[in-house]
Amino acid sequence: MPIMVLVAFSTVLLMAAVTDVLRFRIPNTLIMVLLIMYPAWVLVSPVDQPWLMSLAVFTLTLLLALVAFRFGVLGAGDGKLLATVLLWAGPHHATEVLLVAAVTGGVLALIYGTNARFALANTLERIGTPKLRDNLLAERLPYGVAIAVGGIAFAVGVIRLYPA
Repeated sequence: MPIMVLVAFSTVLLMAAVTDVLRFRIPNTLIMVLLIMYPAWVLVSPVDQPWLMSLAVFTLTLLLALVAFRFGVLGAGDGKLLATVLLWAGPHHATEVLLVAAVTGGVLALIYGTNARFALANTLERIGTPKLRDNLLAERLPYGVAIAVGGIAFAVGVIRLYPA
């Protein structure tokens, strides 16, 4: 049962990453789905979940994300997604999620900040995806992708530690 919940969690994260790449938006609907699914994770998790501490991590992250959004450092959807992923990961795995998201974000920044971006944009144009090409050439970074990778890494780690 935990694997099914974690697969659903990862699937929603993939959907968030794809919509962020395509539209630079993470729908609130996906955030709500993750929040609604969280109690199921608490109930079926192979280890006791410190849900009160997780809620504190969620709240603190959401407040910090609000400040970051106010100063134009982080998108609103990115902040909500990060807080929600950290809710699932809890205080014991938050650092791992943040580390994976930071490394993935760094790789994205390298792609977006170098000539590799233009080579990839040319390839996207040749295969007939001008919207993706335009998004790649935009001055924005779809950081929801990095957050999703961090969340999926958490899910995979739990599955590996506690196979069914």
